[in-house]
Amino acid sequence: MKEDRDLEKIFRLDETRRLMFPGELFEEEINTVRDVGRWNKLSHPAIMKTMDWEAWGPYGFMGLHRDEAEENWKMWYTCAGVDGHPGKYAFGMMHSEDGLNWTKHDKPINLFSDIQPGSVVIRPGLGLDEHRIFLMQYARKSGSLPGRAILAKSKDGIDFVPVTDSWDTSWFKGPSDVISLMWDEGSDIFRAYFKQWRICGTTAEGNKIDYLFSSIDSFSHDEGRHIYMISGHAMWPIDAYVGLEMLYSEDGDMKFEEPDKYPLGKDLFMHRVVASASSPDFIEWQYHGPALMPAPGRIADQFYGMSAIKYENQYIGFPLMYNGLTGLMETGLAYSYNGTEYFLLTEKPLISLGAPGSWEGGMVAGFGDVLQVDDRLSLYFGATGRVHGSPHSVEDTYTIGRTWNRLDGFCALTGGTVITRPVILKNGKLHINAEGIINIKIDDPDGYTLTDFEWGGNRMDLAICHPQLHSGVPYKIEFTVKEGALYSFWSGDTCTSRQ
Repeated sequence: MKEDRDLEKIFRLDETRRLMFPGELFEEEINTVRDVGRWNKLSHPAIMKTMDWEAWGPYGFMGLHRDEAEENWKMWYTCAGVDGHPGKYAFGMMHSEDGLNWTKHDKPINLFSDIQPGSVVIRPGLGLDEHRIFLMQYARKSGSLPGRAILAKSKDGIDFVPVTDSWDTSWFKGPSDVISLMWDEGSDIFRAYFKQWRICGTTAEGNKIDYLFSSIDSFSHDEGRHIYMISGHAMWPIDAYVGLEMLYSEDGDMKFEEPDKYPLGKDLFMHRVVASASSPDFIEWQYHGPALMPAPGRIADQFYGMSAIKYENQYIGFPLMYNGLTGLMETGLAYSYNGTEYFLLTEKPLISLGAPGSWEGGMVAGFGDVLQVDDRLSLYFGATGRVHGSPHSVEDTYTIGRTWNRLDGFCALTGGTVITRPVILKNGKLHINAEGIINIKIDDPDGYTLTDFEWGGNRMDLAICHPQLHSGVPYKIEFTVKEGALYSFWSGDTCTSRQ
């Protein structure tokens, strides 16, 4: 029995490139330092307004995906400012053979009316004659309905129809705006991530609560009793319309994003978080509740939504890091083991704002898939010089930018030591992606050190082959970053170099 339990602790390392996120693969970490990698923005926008119907410009997009059926890349994007109205949108689609040079569809996509930005995803493996492109679009509530997400499908990504018999039944209750979709190929399900309001604190009756709301209908303030009255549609941990009387304390250093709105106090806290849901068929959805939440008590740190991708069987999220005091928005980096619960890697943004007043000085919002071009990664982001919450101006510009990084450059171990749990190397060969000076130590099951050496250089794929490394035998690997960065490690069939 003990031998069986020991075997369960052994990890079989294969060709999947393991990024340097914290995780169960590591048995011990000593003085580790992690960074979000070295992303380099282009100094100018990659995609700008070229047609009148694009209003204020393509400031954000709803999906970037590889379409294997047509062997090209497709991007769906959002343009605000139709007829000069900030809440009226047009939606477009463009395609590219290489993911770098784009051709726009000359007319906007016609979608369900009265909608806000949403997300588009392609389900692979379906033929061109099937509805393989799916859309989740937030619609304002109508009548007694809470906020809802309209669900649609398309063969070509231009003409969309409801996923059920009619638009009246083709919707999912719960998501707020800033929706993002992904197709989780390993799990064969759709995943949706969306912004929601979190309210937590103490009620007037003295009960501790923590709710996520799909919509907030009323919000008022009784200054004499130190109470806020809040009502709306709660989605987690219950699905019901609720009315709350929430206490706050003056000695809690009350702060406001806007006068009499969104308070932070000793007994009451409101901020934006990311919630998630999943579906096997894009019709029936399971709501999972919070996926990523900032620390309580920090009104400046909020998440305005999050897109997510699957990279080498690892979940990577790009949360929109919103400062509730300044209105500035940057793109961060989060990771997950299961696709439903995410962790922010660092408070440092992955994509930072430009200088105030520049084309990317107010918001940089990364969405969609990541392109691999040779040994580089490319990520697109929506950008504007306007600060969120500030008055709109006819001089506002909205564009899409692009940033570059090296292969596996999402997470870099830039200092310290990590020691793996016992791992079995495929054919006894270890590969790393690293730059700088890295010390590598490999021990056998008895604790005997087979190799312990210092390597220096810059290699996307360094194969470490040793005559005493064999397949089927568990080893512990110790990496110490003395200078530079370690990006990933894996095991493969080839051995192109020797140490």
